[in-house]
Amino acid sequence: MGITVWLRVAVLLAGSSLAAYGCYVLATGRLSDRSRASFRSTSDAGMYPLCSGVGLMLLAGGQFASQIESRSIVLTLGATALALVFMGLAFFRYRPRRSDPRP
Repeated sequence: MGITVWLRVAVLLAGSSLAAYGCYVLATGRLSDRSRASFRSTSDAGMYPLCSGVGLMLLAGGQFASQIESRSIVLTLGATALALVFMGLAFFRYRPRRSDPRP
């Protein structure tokens, strides 16, 4: 196994841990004080890591699928497009806001 396989595994693990943390925040509603000040609501604080984690998992999954399937380009491009949608959703809709406005 080469370095690229290990990198894909690391991205997949990072994405799954982010998604799990997002699900935990959505399920329990527990936030740190800093997160509570940064996000507008608890659902925004949970959806931001959830969407980011799903996007990372789609990127890594698309790369793994390119090694396995015969229609690898279709799967890779589809996973990349979905990953961009989830990452864009996380960045533009659920991103944290600054709590202290700076001039």
